[in-house]
Amino acid sequence: VRVKIPNSKLNLVSNISRGNTSQVKQSLKFKYAALECMPELISSIKKEIVESCPKLILDGSSPWRVYFNSFELGYVEVVVDARFKVVPSSNEYYKVREAVMNAIGRAVLDCEVEFQ
Repeated sequence: VRVKIPNSKLNLVSNISRGNTSQVKQSLKFKYAALECMPELISSIKKEIVESCPKLILDGSSPWRVYFNSFELGYVEVVVDARFKVVPSSNEYYKVREAVMNAIGRAVLDCEVEFQ
């Protein structure tokens, strides 16, 4: 089988590794007891990430979300979805990712909630 793709269609392909922005998306699972302080927890996660990550894109050009996503069997889910002015898969990306995880950890400890 031979497939021909016109050159005019090739501009739809992009190599994300050549981009200059990256994404950190993390799903967090908490015990149902976390519902008591969910707004505080979400605000605390946002605050910690903003304070810890100067390369976070906050100008509205890229998504920046921390939200209560769902009720699941045995846990509730919160999603963190952030974009950064950092090349994907670079050493700097992994430093930023670690900073995000540490920020989430501080917020969780401050709010005294437990992961599932």
